[in-house]
Amino acid sequence: MHGHGVAHLDLKPQNIIIPPDYGQLTIIDFSLAVRIKGPQHMFTGLAGTEGYMAPEVGETTYDPIRADLWSCGKVIKELCAICDHSPARMRLLDIASLLLDDDPEKRPMISEVLQWMSQHDDNRSFGVDSPR
Repeated sequence: MHGHGVAHLDLKPQNIIIPPDYGQLTIIDFSLAVRIKGPQHMFTGLAGTEGYMAPEVGETTYDPIRADLWSCGKVIKELCAICDHSPARMRLLDIASLLLDDDPEKRPMISEVLQWMSQHDDNRSFGVDSPR
């Protein structure tokens, strides 16, 4: 979605469908989504659901893609709260922590997160060895 220049602006558990048989995750309800014209395209105003909006939304101009990244972190953290303790859960919590950074510029893009996951060695955490 982000790679195609679309920011959802209302990512929350209710807008994410995860099949019980581990199929492909689907994001729904694009009613607030916006098309981004370029990497410097900034927005103002409120968009999203309380509790899932990045801290900068409504406070200043913001990058809607980076606001979505914060929302992704929030959803991952909530989903991990209902999961059993495991190394995979700990790695996901590391990712959520990075995505929930108050500084939008420090939030990794999802393509970076996927790269880290594919290269991950079980002996280190994303927060320590993740490239910036």
